[in-house]
Amino acid sequence: NIQDWCVSRQLWWGHRIPAYKLQHRNVGNEEEIWVVARNLEEGIRKAEETSGLKYEEDFTLVQDEDVLDTWFSSALFPLVSFGW
Repeated sequence: NIQDWCVSRQLWWGHRIPAYKLQHRNVGNEEEIWVVARNLEEGIRKAEETSGLKYEEDFTLVQDEDVLDTWFSSALFPLVSFGW
């Protein structure tokens, strides 16, 4: 009864995925919106443009808790070194 297991999704170290989920303050709204941004401020701007809603008044953003796997993270070293 052996099944595949994605080890990279279980890591707690590494580069966090730069994706933010928009969480609506209105309970009835089920639309799932994700934005990709370098930081929270850029994520807020993109989410407001995409959704037409106001941050903190209508929604909050939560960054994806997953991290990129170690093979991918090791390839990011040159990018991070030069200000990614």
